[in-house]
Amino acid sequence: MQSRRQFVRQGLAGMATLACASSSWASKTKGRPGSKLVIALAYGGWDTMWAFDPKPDNAEIDQVPGDVRMFGDLPIWAHDSRPNVTTFFEQWASRTAVVNGIAVESLAHESCVEVLLTGELAAQRPDLAARVAAELGTERPLPYLALSAQAKTHPLESHTGILGDSNQLMPLSAPALQWPAPGGINPDLGLQLGASEREQLRAYLDAAAEKYAQEMGGSPRSDKMLRDYQTALAHAEQLRESARQGGMLSDADLYQDFSGPWRHVAAALGEGIAQVALVQPNLFWDTHSRNSDQGGAFEEFFGGLNTLMADLSSGGIMEDTTILVLSEMGRTPLHNSQAGKDHWPWTSAMVIGANVNGGRAFGETDSWLRPASLDLNTGEPTVDGEALHAEHVLHAAANLVGLDASDWFTREAFHALLG
Repeated sequence: MQSRRQFVRQGLAGMATLACASSSWASKTKGRPGSKLVIALAYGGWDTMWAFDPKPDNAEIDQVPGDVRMFGDLPIWAHDSRPNVTTFFEQWASRTAVVNGIAVESLAHESCVEVLLTGELAAQRPDLAARVAAELGTERPLPYLALSAQAKTHPLESHTGILGDSNQLMPLSAPALQWPAPGGINPDLGLQLGASEREQLRAYLDAAAEKYAQEMGGSPRSDKMLRDYQTALAHAEQLRESARQGGMLSDADLYQDFSGPWRHVAAALGEGIAQVALVQPNLFWDTHSRNSDQGGAFEEFFGGLNTLMADLSSGGIMEDTTILVLSEMGRTPLHNSQAGKDHWPWTSAMVIGANVNGGRAFGETDSWLRPASLDLNTGEPTVDGEALHAEHVLHAAANLVGLDASDWFTREAFHALLG
């Protein structure tokens, strides 16, 4: 057995191997070859009645503009003012499953998004995207591309790159675009290392790591920190090399324009940079007043989805990609005094992919959008079934990319989603 000192001495020379090592969160299988995952997050809480959960002629509910349109066997609440919604289902309904009545346990945004992405509240779990990236994407330069501040990486952060106003990817792949120093007007390029200087830095960091390991006494926590440190450095080197070769990482728009992230997601997966992506467009969904603003948010969001789907298809990776479209909560069935709608603890989702049991909606809800119990295998309502929870859907999504996630989740998968 290799000693801790030997492990650290190998240090950065063994980074590529370490980057491919499996995580302590490993599942029982390694997934379908080439499986990719995109999670599109409508953060803020959408009103499910604007598309997914139509309630025509229901006098107990404050209706929104539209009517029921059938896309095969899939009923969607549509309107001419939301043509992007119609276009999406005209093209992709056959491989899209709508799931209504998903419980998220809370009325607070942060609590709900944690349940929605990880399956459980306050458990310090990594989200589904982080787990899939650690299982299937460790050979990628950036296993988990997080175009959202809502990513929950916890023990799997070494596989993740987060893009935001002050982000990790910019200085790695496009140093000329770094933000200016305080008071300056030009980018602060900082220290630019040559090849020999980079090797000296590696040697220094390797020695520092060995010293740190000795001081920490080889605890499991310190060993994990060292592995994560070395894995992250390996990914950083891969990112720099990918950027030098052009493609998505050399595109300045990635770092300067956060309004249209959809093409970057498709490019990152298509170019082999990332295995998994979490994307959160900058849209306003928290309509406590003027719930009519939901219509514009749905239209813009589905316009982005149409772009994503077209790029995945033209890039030849549609058949290998599962897409989850989520919002962390729903909204009340009735307007408040400001013509808005408040938070509601049930939401809807779309699951899209070649292996999805698509072309239908799962989950019956009542006038208050409360779910009926379902048979998890058939998706049909039954008194002996279970009310859907976010964890049921996440477990099914893990299965869709070919992973046995029975060790990850306490709830059974919603098997009816699997085609």
